[in-house]
Amino acid sequence: MNTMNPEELLSHADFVRLLARRLVLDEQSADDIVQDTYLAAVEHPPTTDRSPRAWLARVAQNFSRKRFRTDSRRTMRERTAGASVRTAAPSAAEIAAREEMRRRVVDAVQALDEPWRSTILLRYYDDLPHRAVAERLGVPLETMRTRLKKGLALLRARLDAGEGGKREAWTLALAPIAGIEAAPLTV
Repeated sequence: MNTMNPEELLSHADFVRLLARRLVLDEQSADDIVQDTYLAAVEHPPTTDRSPRAWLARVAQNFSRKRFRTDSRRTMRERTAGASVRTAAPSAAEIAAREEMRRRVVDAVQALDEPWRSTILLRYYDDLPHRAVAERLGVPLETMRTRLKKGLALLRARLDAGEGGKREAWTLALAPIAGIEAAPLTV
């Protein structure tokens, strides 16, 4: 397939939009990824006989990764700039609120059933790479990755439910664990 005509591109529109919505958290970013994918399909169509849907999926995934990297770098720059401007230490109430939320996250991890709990603990709390977690659990690497993905989905659902669907509340508590300096929680 050397060109992607507009009709063929439009025949995959629902697929590309659904994929973009699953790759990013907000509607605007999903729309941007869809537009970038369409533009790439028109300007640089696939040069192989590969399935158009697979090619579009790969392009959308690549744009999603690029957006994530760009946003992450911007966030780090903003935090670095903000840290140099910030002069006041967090209040005792802010620290207490952050630590309470962190305790809830730890409790939610502990409440997970096996094998998800041990997979998450080894990967994130012991900071082991995927291969080392798989070896320690005595399972194939793909099994470990599947367990990690399922465990994180269960954990997210539990934490979202506990916070009334406000994911920001508990994600801020995870920032220090992940080695990211988070802005203090407002009480």
